[in-house]
Amino acid sequence: MHKVVFHKHGEPVHVLELEVTQELPPPGPEQVLVRTTKLPIHSGDHILVTGHHNPQKYDVPDGGVIPGAEGIGVIEEVGSGVDAGRGLVPGTRVSFFVVGAWKEKHLLQADSVFVVPDDIDDALGSQLYVNPMAALLIVREVVNAASRRAGVLRISATHAIFTGQNPASNEPGVVLLSAAGSVTAKLIAGLLKEKGYTPIGMVRSRATALSLHAETGVLAFCTEDPDWKEQIRKEVGDRNIFAALDAVGGSISTEMLQLLSPAGTLISYGILSGEPLIIPQAPLTMQDKRVLGVGMVHWSLLPYEERAADLATMTDFLKRHRQLLPTLAEFKLSDHKAAFELFNKPGRNGIIFLCP
Repeated sequence: MHKVVFHKHGEPVHVLELEVTQELPPPGPEQVLVRTTKLPIHSGDHILVTGHHNPQKYDVPDGGVIPGAEGIGVIEEVGSGVDAGRGLVPGTRVSFFVVGAWKEKHLLQADSVFVVPDDIDDALGSQLYVNPMAALLIVREVVNAASRRAGVLRISATHAIFTGQNPASNEPGVVLLSAAGSVTAKLIAGLLKEKGYTPIGMVRSRATALSLHAETGVLAFCTEDPDWKEQIRKEVGDRNIFAALDAVGGSISTEMLQLLSPAGTLISYGILSGEPLIIPQAPLTMQDKRVLGVGMVHWSLLPYEERAADLATMTDFLKRHRQLLPTLAEFKLSDHKAAFELFNKPGRNGIIFLCP
């Protein structure tokens, strides 16, 4: 059996290796043995390999680290106690969310895999977790943030802290998204629009801003323009920017916090820049702004029924918006370096897969 692994941090084209590893034993009680068929490459995988996910550098543990977090495969064997009523029988296609996905086979707990419907292709079925579930969890936090939108806070009957703020209303409001051209941000924007909110994107180039608007209808602004924040303020007008969703970190987080309306919420869910959040205190204490983080770890610990319901929700959404997850290319597991050479090319649009 083969796996892709790295023993030191660096660019994936330089540090990833294909290694032979021990064959897996037969599945134990309530386990399934899955033969992997398709594995998507995500930005998070690149960040993990480079080490940028953690500003406090650490040594890679002995034995190396296998990248990847999700995929699709076919059940080869089932252990005792596996509920066949869920469709978990040999030959069934299943999706999985697991640390260290990039290998040919997996021994998984039966309640951690889900049967892929027949009308879902392998490419879509292999990427139902990382981006879609992150988008769903983030939008839930946006809905929570919407309930906090401020009216006018006062220090007396005649003096307002937040001058010029309209009382809270039923106007849905505006949500800012950094890295708006990313897959996760596009999914978030689609969910937000269905709920009546107005997503406004932030990207690094005017060309990306134009292509994003043409592809999704989301208005985006180029952060390379010196007056990009003023452009956003002009576009928003007197509407409420009640949430800002940041996947970048670093100075962008500070600027998004500044753009938020009073009582707005900055939601961090990525660190594409490799830099930590930079959060000044005054917006938090004087303007009641808040900062929170969203990740996938807690979702994976939810009861099976809740995770199944979330997957059904996002599977339905993705069937209606299949164009948001286009396929760019597929590579054999042994061609991982060529896959990352393509992954690193500017302007890449689409998902790259490793296929054992």
